[in-house]
Amino acid sequence: MKSLACLPTIVLMTVLLIACSSEAWPTVPLSTAAPTRTVPTEALTPSLPAARTVAASSQCAPTLGDELSPSYKPDSPVRSVVGQGHILTGVVRSSVDCAPIPNVKLELWPEEPGVGHPDEYRSTVFTDGSGAYRFECNPTDHIHMRISAQGYHSIASNAYHPEGQPEGIFDIVLEPEKAISPADE
Repeated sequence: MKSLACLPTIVLMTVLLIACSSEAWPTVPLSTAAPTRTVPTEALTPSLPAARTVAASSQCAPTLGDELSPSYKPDSPVRSVVGQGHILTGVVRSSVDCAPIPNVKLELWPEEPGVGHPDEYRSTVFTDGSGAYRFECNPTDHIHMRISAQGYHSIASNAYHPEGQPEGIFDIVLEPEKAISPADE
C-alpha cells in the first residue's frame, strides 16, 4: 500500500524530466514567477531571441524581488556584451495583462569567480519594442539585476543562476506603480 502512495510523485517526476529534457527552449531553473503560457514567434532581430507571447487575457504573476545587493553601483555603461561564454535573454512583461514592456532598464553585474563583481563587467541594457533583452558575459555563478521601467515598481533580483549552462532565459514580470483596473483602460 505504501508503494502506491509514491506513485503520483513518481509520475510527476517523470513528466518533469521529460519536459525539462526538451531542447526547444534551453532554460535555467528560476525561483521567480514567469508567464505561464508561452509560444515561440519570429525572431525580433538577429541579435535577440525569438519573442515568446502570452495570451492577452492572461495575468502574469509578478517576479519576486530581492533586497538590492550591497555590491550595486549605479550608472553602469550601456552595453550588452562584457565577456563571452554565457548569453542571457528574456522578456519583461506587465503583471496586468502580460504585455511586453519596451525600454525597461536592466542593470546587470555578474559574479566573476574568485574576483567578485568587477566594474568592467557591469552593464546596463534596455529592452526593445517587444520587451526582449540580451546580455553576454563570461561564465558566472549568478548575475545580480536591478530592473526599472517608468510607471512600474523597480525590483532587484539575484535569482538568476546559470548552473554552468552557456545560455539561459530569465523572464521578468513587473507590477505597475498604480493598480490598473478595467475601468481605467
